[in-house]
Amino acid sequence: MSKAAQNWISCETSRRRDQEAYQIYVKVEQDHDATLAELCAQLEQQVKIRVSPSTLCRTLQQLNLTRKKTLHASQAETDRVQLLRREYREEIRAICPEDLVFIAETGVNLIMVRLYARALKGERTTGGYCQLNRPKACLLRNCLIFKG
Repeated sequence: MSKAAQNWISCETSRRRDQEAYQIYVKVEQDHDATLAELCAQLEQQVKIRVSPSTLCRTLQQLNLTRKKTLHASQAETDRVQLLRREYREEIRAICPEDLVFIAETGVNLIMVRLYARALKGERTTGGYCQLNRPKACLLRNCLIFKG
């Protein structure tokens, strides 16, 4: 095979690979909290790209689409919130612990959020909450006081 033919094949393969990578990128942007198995199935069904989960994982890493573990409130780190937290700590320092009564209310609900989503490295992902039928919640209230 001639050098020109090898270069042409290499360019064609590279262009095809770039198109497939773009299609994978678009699919992840549309469904950022899908598992690798779900993404593989979607790619095969909609884009006609058949790929194994391990190959897809490597491709996502090459595209800098890293796995995100938690949904995080980004406003918690702002200067305004940090200032409000410092002011609150100063304000409650003067309160005697014996005067405090803590009322706690907690509930349990079976609605689940996916544990992981994908986004570009250094970027946050948006919350992709699962929409299930809402079961009845279990509610628990209690009261804690300081007895020294």
